[in-house]
Amino acid sequence: MNYQRQTSNVINGSSFQGYAYATKQQLIDVFGAPELYSSPESKTTHQWVINIEGVLCTIYDYKENLDTGKIEAWHIGGFVAAASTLVNLALKNEETL
Repeated sequence: MNYQRQTSNVINGSSFQGYAYATKQQLIDVFGAPELYSSPESKTTHQWVINIEGVLCTIYDYKENLDTGKIEAWHIGGFVAAASTLVNLALKNEETL
């Protein structure tokens, strides 16, 4: 599977497409370190933006509290439903960036 990291400026207009059932560490192992946000206005504190096989995918912790470290259902966003499928395939195959 071919994928690469992207910057968050390419995600305007993307929307929720599904869930990734993984731990934060599993996401880091596959996709690397997330972008971090500390703004009180932000509804997300951790986010990955990835292009997988030409499909823009985001993984993020929408309105979650990461202090517990127990989030296992991460939101997947993108412009098409295939974003969810591709993220979950990458996690299942444990392919790394």
